[in-house]
Amino acid sequence: QSAPLGMSVAKLEEKFRTVVCRHWLRGLCMKGENCEFLHQYDTERMPLCRWGTKCTIPDCPYRHVAEDDKPQCVFYQQGFCIHGLHCKYRHLKLSADKRPRIADFSLGIAQKGRGLNDDGVARATPNENYKVALCKHYLMGNCPYGDECHFAHGEHELRRRGQRY
Repeated sequence: QSAPLGMSVAKLEEKFRTVVCRHWLRGLCMKGENCEFLHQYDTERMPLCRWGTKCTIPDCPYRHVAEDDKPQCVFYQQGFCIHGLHCKYRHLKLSADKRPRIADFSLGIAQKGRGLNDDGVARATPNENYKVALCKHYLMGNCPYGDECHFAHGEHELRRRGQRY
């Protein structure tokens, strides 16, 4: 069994199918049986909501955790997180004397170029599903991905499924 770049097989086995797949919830997971996330509705195993307790989406299925209850970002603890404001973990500023003298950014560097732009924000990789559905966050007035979003921001951006970008 092989693990994704930057993750050991032991780490994959530890986390394998412990969290519901975000894409499966929306009927968009293309990995099927090869997906490392859970493909069954389980309220105890839902992924975290990006907005936590500030979420305004009615009937949001994700878990809503207060900022103070989120786990700390290991990259930010070492001095830098490539995800910036889009990171799902808590960024707690540590004084220089509490940060490690030698930081291990190998996982973060391994992720660079794997769907992230120079700012560490997910970039859209056009495929047959690119912009085939309206973005629910845009419709609510606040899409965190902006121009990098894979979903259409208005009818004028909608495409037919299977149409190449």
